[in-house]
Amino acid sequence: DAREDAWLAELKSIDPAAIAAAPLRATYAIVRQTLESDVAKRVCHDELWPVSQMTGWQVNDGYLVTIQPVGTDDARRDALARWGTLPKYLDTEIANLREGIKQGYTAPKLAVRIVIDQVRTLASTPLKDSPFDSPAIRDRTPEFQKQFNALVVEQINPAAKRYADFLEKEYLPA
Repeated sequence: DAREDAWLAELKSIDPAAIAAAPLRATYAIVRQTLESDVAKRVCHDELWPVSQMTGWQVNDGYLVTIQPVGTDDARRDALARWGTLPKYLDTEIANLREGIKQGYTAPKLAVRIVIDQVRTLASTPLKDSPFDSPAIRDRTPEFQKQFNALVVEQINPAAKRYADFLEKEYLPA
């Protein structure tokens, strides 16, 4: 919040009429509108109820993993590091959702039910058919395949199951 506030204050100190290039004026307007919207939306506490069947982690990450760069030592290392953080992220989401429950912020039940189905499907899909196996399919380095598949089977899928269990058993009833 403090960073956004500082950026917005800096933008407000700029006179848009002094920006000569039209593309830069448009960029200024877009950035200012985005920051002003983010500041105004803080009252909604989106971080406390981010369960969404359209923009949730299960949709976004289910796609992003399919375009994760691989094919070099650096890219393989980055892929393992990046996707190795997903289980901790999901545990943080669970903690945020618990706080949301305490403060009275929850997502609609229909959306939660859909997300539960999405996450359970994602976590139970056979590895060879899972979007999370994409990096291992696209990079044929045996050691990387072994490491990435272990990450999916031993960490990502169990974290997804924990998330779905939490939604079903604790969040949905609340």
